[in-house]
Amino acid sequence: MHLTKNVCESMLGILMAHKGKGKDSLETRQDLQEMNVRSELHPIVQAEGKKNLPVASWTLQKDEKEKICSFFDELKVPTGYSSNIKRLVNTKELKFNMSCMKAHDCHVIMTQLLLVALCFLKKNNLALILWMKSRTQRLASYMSRIRSLRTRWQLVKLGPGMM
Repeated sequence: MHLTKNVCESMLGILMAHKGKGKDSLETRQDLQEMNVRSELHPIVQAEGKKNLPVASWTLQKDEKEKICSFFDELKVPTGYSSNIKRLVNTKELKFNMSCMKAHDCHVIMTQLLLVALCFLKKNNLALILWMKSRTQRLASYMSRIRSLRTRWQLVKLGPGMM
C-alpha cells in the first residue's frame, strides 16, 4: 500500500507543481536532452548561465489548481468510502496535505476522484487522463498480484494441512 501512496504523492506533486514532491526536476530534463527526446522540455540556458525549465503540458495553471482544490474541498462521499477528503486539500496554498493521506485515500484519489476532477478542466487533457487511467489500473493489478503472492506464501509457511 505504500507504493500506492508514493505514486499518488508523485503524481499530485507533478500535476500541482509542488517543489520537491514531483519527479520533474532539472536532472530529469537534462536526461531528456541527453536522450534527445521531447525537445520542448529541454532546459533553456539564460544569459546569466542559469537554466530555466519550460512549463510542461501536464502542469496545471493557477486557475486549474484552484478548480481541482475546490473540487476536492466541496466533495462529499458516503461514509466508509474514504476519509474526509476536505482535510487533505489546502485551498489557500493550492496543494494537497500529503502527510494526512492514508494509503486508501491515495488509492481512491488516483483511481477515481482525480480522473473525474481532471475531466472538468477546460484544458484538452484527454491524453493525460487516459494515461493516468492506464497507469492506475496497472498499479492496482500489480498490488493485487503482490497480495495474492503474499497470501500464498503465508499458506505455504503454515504447512500442507492448513490449506
